[in-house]
Amino acid sequence: MNRYNVLFVIMLFFYSDGVSGSELFTSFDEFELWMEGAFLVTTCLDWSQTKSLIKNKRNVEINPILGKRPSQARIDSYFFSAIMLHGLITYVLPHDYRKIWLANWVAIEFHVVNRNFRVGLQHKF
Repeated sequence: MNRYNVLFVIMLFFYSDGVSGSELFTSFDEFELWMEGAFLVTTCLDWSQTKSLIKNKRNVEINPILGKRPSQARIDSYFFSAIMLHGLITYVLPHDYRKIWLANWVAIEFHVVNRNFRVGLQHKF
């Protein structure tokens, strides 16, 4: 794991205000929990498809943050950071904006995973 990811996780613990796990999930309604779960599933599928991309020389990554031929470590760091940051942003957003945020990201990730399946990318971890 990238040292910046470890630093980010440590900062989350030090800067949190002592919210326990049970308090964290009581701030979410049922729809938000389902949407966050859908985001995690689709993002993990995208992650595994991106990892299979580097094994096939004819495909290139179109995410400009990762670059055309990202390394395994860069892919893992990117997706780990994206999931952590998404969860943090979701938690701090008010409920009305949170629903819009979650619905948009689930739609985006679903579209990406669907496109990746159509071009033949696998999803094996």
